[in-house]
Amino acid sequence: MEKQKSGKASVKKNTAKSTKTTTKVTTKETNKPKTTAKTDTKPVKALSSKDTRARGTGAERPVALAKKVTAKVVKTPAYGRHPSNPFRPLSSYSKVYDVFSSYKQGVNRQDLLKAVSRFIGKHEKHSSYDLAVILSAKESNNGPRHKSCRPGYWVKKENSNVCMMIDK
Repeated sequence: MEKQKSGKASVKKNTAKSTKTTTKVTTKETNKPKTTAKTDTKPVKALSSKDTRARGTGAERPVALAKKVTAKVVKTPAYGRHPSNPFRPLSSYSKVYDVFSSYKQGVNRQDLLKAVSRFIGKHEKHSSYDLAVILSAKESNNGPRHKSCRPGYWVKKENSNVCMMIDK
């Protein structure tokens, strides 16, 4: 059986002439049955009681085991928040301030940088930028400093040793 459909006439415009063309669309219908993909007809192997859901016996359908969910361990900070910390809690500057203030007698700048990068979780190069802001406080409580550095402390420098001086 063949069935023919006629399409609409379309007009093509050329520069000077316009012509009409018609198109014919033909479709063929056949009486053949549609083929479907073959499915496996193997019997399902019975699973143990650990592998089945409560709704079924396990012989009807296989069920994947759920992954074991482990609770996240919340680490307590190695350095507590200093009471005179002027920076926003949990900011990088705040964490650097807390690490630096834990060294009461002062510390070598390189050792401080390693401790800060370990605590913050940044590479030493990137944590050195935060440390430079904190160490920019010079001379006095309100002395010259980086514009992101808050007042309330200053840094005493002796060679490569730095010490935080907190004014109360």
